[in-house]
Amino acid sequence: MLDGATKSPATLFWVLVHGLCCLISLVVGFRFSGLVFFLLFSPTPTPANSPATTDFILAGTLAGKSPANKTVVPGSRVVVGRHGIRIRPWPHPNLEEVTRAHRILETVQKEQRVQYGVKHPRSVIVVTPTYVRTFQALHLTGVMHSLMNAHYDVVWIVVEAGGVTNETAGLIQNSGIRTIHIGFEQSMPITWAGRQKMEDLMRVKALR
Repeated sequence: MLDGATKSPATLFWVLVHGLCCLISLVVGFRFSGLVFFLLFSPTPTPANSPATTDFILAGTLAGKSPANKTVVPGSRVVVGRHGIRIRPWPHPNLEEVTRAHRILETVQKEQRVQYGVKHPRSVIVVTPTYVRTFQALHLTGVMHSLMNAHYDVVWIVVEAGGVTNETAGLIQNSGIRTIHIGFEQSMPITWAGRQKMEDLMRVKALR
């Protein structure tokens, strides 16, 4: 008389599939059976406009609010594998909490600079050779924003080929950094080798 487990075609089928996966695992060298079952039975992401995702309540409470006061976010459910994750709305709904977090981070950074930073920093001298061109505003703005984030005294020396122009002066005058705008008599060459030599001469003149 046959066993009850072998009478079911579905049970026999899955036993054969599992045995095949085990044989493949021996050849490949990793848990191929678990990977196959994970791909076969992993849930598909729920559409954002379905009823299950239209009203999704965030777990936890915001600072300064009662536990019963929770935020309902439409379509905030994201499925990763077998687990769903919850996403806070952006921008953050509580501006006071965001401001408080930024103040805490700023205080921590100041304490770290006091304890582990340079005790008596010197002035940082930055020399930027430039010339009037199409992407000059883009390049100078990027350098200017990087220097504005420095926590030390910065002296920005901008050397402009072809002489001082109002266009370059207008770009650097609103930076809030101590700048020195110097003009260079020669024009910028067209070739890359000529530009490199020219920029070296401009840096030497700026440091003099």
